[in-house]
Amino acid sequence: ALCDIDDISEEEKYQIANLYSDYARLYLDVGDVSGSIEKYKETIEKYGESKVSPESPWRFTTYTNYANALVLNKDWITANNYAFQALIGKYTIYEKPNYAIANVLLVLGNIYKNEKQLFTSFQKLANQSQMVLVNGDDKWGKKIKHINKLTYGFNKNNDIQIKILSTTTRGYYIQVKYQNNMYLKVPYLGRHMIYNYVSSYMAAILLKKKPFLSEEGKLPKRRLSTCQFKNSVVIDDYAHHPTEVKVTLQAIRQKYPDKRLTVIFRPNTYSRTSAFKNEFASALSEADKVYLTPIKCDRERKEDYPPISSEDIIKLIPNSELVDEESISKVLKDKDGVVAFMGCATVAHLIDNFKKLL
Repeated sequence: ALCDIDDISEEEKYQIANLYSDYARLYLDVGDVSGSIEKYKETIEKYGESKVSPESPWRFTTYTNYANALVLNKDWITANNYAFQALIGKYTIYEKPNYAIANVLLVLGNIYKNEKQLFTSFQKLANQSQMVLVNGDDKWGKKIKHINKLTYGFNKNNDIQIKILSTTTRGYYIQVKYQNNMYLKVPYLGRHMIYNYVSSYMAAILLKKKPFLSEEGKLPKRRLSTCQFKNSVVIDDYAHHPTEVKVTLQAIRQKYPDKRLTVIFRPNTYSRTSAFKNEFASALSEADKVYLTPIKCDRERKEDYPPISSEDIIKLIPNSELVDEESISKVLKDKDGVVAFMGCATVAHLIDNFKKLL
């Protein structure tokens, strides 16, 4: 279909093909084309009713997915319409003249083969920018080169220096030094959230905008989503990269310093689990007790990667166990305290089954 279009460049054809390719195989594997079309059509209609920004990346990701489902249904015209909207939208996002780079982490091992390759991609992004604000404590982030670069972090060689003055179970009181001293209350838990808060605050200052200082510490859905259920504090979190898992468990420790911490982790991809097997073991060991579910992946084929399973991580963590929806009763012996369910793939069924047993 793309080859028959004459009024777009080869580069644009390549970009559109890219938008189709990754998801096309997924839908072919799943085989539920009509269900996918209805699901994404319904999501797009909801976007029109909600307050989701017209420039939100979620819109363009949904447009992409919808286009791929339509391609498999041979609805070329509608598919191309949504593919173009996604393409234009993504270009609009990434053509903005200023960037804040929080960290350079290898998350998608099926796309980037190593950190150096990923870093090259970030450097190309920085090259398009008028100004770059970078986490100078990040080992790859601090290597970003730009004539108008500012670094922030806890290390003293950063342009913007952060110092924790006090810590509570609700957040931090910090000093930020840049030209003069600023004192901020950070209503979030975890050192990573200090980085996020300071980068957002300083981006506003550097762009001569008035920062919005949140007092509530409200988080997105599935970020330390917490409920008290009898004697259990049940947490649902999206963490799925070892660095993310580690800092989230540390944040939970900060909020509940006197409670036993149990984690149930659902690995999401074969590529990531294989690449970070040891790192996952180290990160999950922040908890008192560790459970892992079998790997749940709907976008990779197991046979395309070196042999890997959750049991390979379990072998590296003393007293850890395998669990799934049917055997969640194992966790009941660790119910008193904090029970954190983590993973990119939804863990809602695990949580529901666990609550029913309490």
